[in-house]
Amino acid sequence: MKLKIYKRLVNILILGGIVTINGCSEYETIKRVHDQEPTEEEIKVSELTIPYSVPTIIETEKRSSDNTTLSVNELTTTISENTVSENNVEETFEWDKYKYVVYVKALKETKLYNGMKEDSEVIKTLEKNDTFIKTDYYYDNFYEVEYNDSVAYIPRSDSKVLVRPTFEHNFTKVVKINKGATLYIDPTLKTKYTTYSDNFEIAEVYQEHDDIYLVKTIDYVGYINKSDTEDITEDMFIVVDKSSQNMVIYKDNEKIIDTPVTTGAPTPETETPIGEYEIWCADRNRYLSGTGYKVFVQAFWGFLEGYGIHDAPWMPQEKIGEIPPESHGCVRTPDNVVEEMIEMNVGKGTKVYVKY
Repeated sequence: MKLKIYKRLVNILILGGIVTINGCSEYETIKRVHDQEPTEEEIKVSELTIPYSVPTIIETEKRSSDNTTLSVNELTTTISENTVSENNVEETFEWDKYKYVVYVKALKETKLYNGMKEDSEVIKTLEKNDTFIKTDYYYDNFYEVEYNDSVAYIPRSDSKVLVRPTFEHNFTKVVKINKGATLYIDPTLKTKYTTYSDNFEIAEVYQEHDDIYLVKTIDYVGYINKSDTEDITEDMFIVVDKSSQNMVIYKDNEKIIDTPVTTGAPTPETETPIGEYEIWCADRNRYLSGTGYKVFVQAFWGFLEGYGIHDAPWMPQEKIGEIPPESHGCVRTPDNVVEEMIEMNVGKGTKVYVKY
């Protein structure tokens, strides 16, 4: 199908209708790609099976008297038997410690109570996605969480438990994990977490040694060959995660925005396509229109033909980020986050990574 591109008007076919985009006269036609969903095996994190802390892993290399290199297993045995002196150790590298933290996230507007009964005093009214660290205790109808150096209680029916790996310090850079790469549990790269067979991943790097990175993705903390990654060098870039309905904006190696979003409904006509893009259109105060609808948005950042990031003032803000996704392919973003993006001068040329 041929597209007619006018100086001030671009008509784009979406879901059997035409979305009219006013403005954005500078435009390059980009092929629309629909990648297959990834099918890699994953080790799922669960509240019951993941420890709260992970022991430090020491990688040590020692050369024996005949100048051969001992394996990691041999070293572990040798060191435990106290037969290696410090003078014989050629190099010792200690990987950073990390742990898994259990959170409780509000699924909708709810109450934070000072007790475990509905008639307990309300400490605070919570908004959707408000998150607190969970204690070791829970009760029939409530989760106990940490709040202001004390404890408080959230109704279990209104919340969800999440387990996330975390570090006590910041990452050093962000990399793209290439399609086909494998993420490992240990730095010997022998025990597999998952293989990204059909998609790429974005990871924060917390430590590097020789040819290995220690990285954190949205689901895992693990080790990966540097050769299986690519540095992301842009000062500012955007990562849209379809599986978690989340968007992160990085700037100068800092995470400056982390927000729920709503992506395209999972059909061939409406799914938000996985890939690497650049914003080609940055427009303000305009209408998006198509078959049966015409809506006003305060900002639109187009990253692919017919797809963009924008606010959704017609949509209840607490619904943004809920699964399943439901847009026509764009990335619906909370109004207040869009205002922040405007203040940050997000504009043309900003890299956008859409991943599963």
